[in-house]
Amino acid sequence: MAEEEVPKTSMDGVPEDRTTCEGIGFMVGLFLFFAVPLLALAGILHLVRHVNPNFTVEVMGVEGLDPLRSPVMSPRLNLTVHVDNSRQIRQDCRGKSTVTVSYHNIEIAWAKVPAFCVGRWSTIRLDVPLSRQDVLLPQQLREEIVSDLRVGELELEVEMLPSHPQDAHRPCFLSCTVSRSMVKQFPLM
Repeated sequence: MAEEEVPKTSMDGVPEDRTTCEGIGFMVGLFLFFAVPLLALAGILHLVRHVNPNFTVEVMGVEGLDPLRSPVMSPRLNLTVHVDNSRQIRQDCRGKSTVTVSYHNIEIAWAKVPAFCVGRWSTIRLDVPLSRQDVLLPQQLREEIVSDLRVGELELEVEMLPSHPQDAHRPCFLSCTVSRSMVKQFPLM
């Protein structure tokens, strides 16, 4: 006669395969209990984390950059700084800053920018007039300016430094190109 197989039972009389199933279910439930809130918290932290707004610069005009007249110049520039905070859910405020414009690492103009705030999900424009008196450029750089403007483009470096660099994540450094039509009082010979 064949013996009948009796299902194995645990100490409490419940078949063992059911205990294993309950154990797996308990582990999955425990995992979901901790994982779902942690994933939700990570998503919320991602939304509220502070990300710097995007900065772009537009050169609206240049005067006094006349390398043919004299090695000493007094350039004046009009910049528009665009600050785009449209993807952020928090307002971003910046303290006073200094904007410096350079040509081949020689500072040609600068200005102080007052403190400003850009609201959440918004953008602002800052009009910044820059100038510097008595900039002495070596002959080679003056010739490069003339050459660049004959081609129709003058590459400038724009750097926006906070008054308190220790409070900033990083300085804002931008490069922009000035077209010949933006430069006033510059006769190309």
